[in-house]
Amino acid sequence: MTELKDIEITFDPDEIVSALYPGRKPSEKILFETRKVLEQVVKLAHPRALYVWVDVAAVRGEQIELVSRDGPGRVLLTVGPHADLMAKAEIALVSAVTIGETLDTKVRALNGEGKPLESYLLDSVGVIALAKTGDAVRAYAESEAALRKWGVSPSLAPG
Repeated sequence: MTELKDIEITFDPDEIVSALYPGRKPSEKILFETRKVLEQVVKLAHPRALYVWVDVAAVRGEQIELVSRDGPGRVLLTVGPHADLMAKAEIALVSAVTIGETLDTKVRALNGEGKPLESYLLDSVGVIALAKTGDAVRAYAESEAALRKWGVSPSLAPG
């Protein structure tokens, strides 16, 4: 496995507010708290990913059979009803992403301090940070695929 570090994620306050409150204008207090939380996320989120390239041996219903490229080993990965998107794939990038535990620790602390709004906003922005970390892995996979003139399927995220 390879670690992808130095992942830069950026946040636009308007993007965050739109994601959290689709179709409505939040109060000034919410906007203020969201901006305050964004300043914290930059310090608390430590995005990283582990990834490995694997061979795709077969698609069986909702499962994909993957074969390690680094030695013996096969695994059936259940990805759900869209597993068929991998039917033509020969190679796949499998990854796990994280933003670290620091943000979650802070969310729990804020809950314990009786600050549910700040805790909720921080947790929500943390979920967005995690998605942006996944986007960085996808961008890496797409750049590698482009170099090799490969096609790219939609991302599958079981669980």
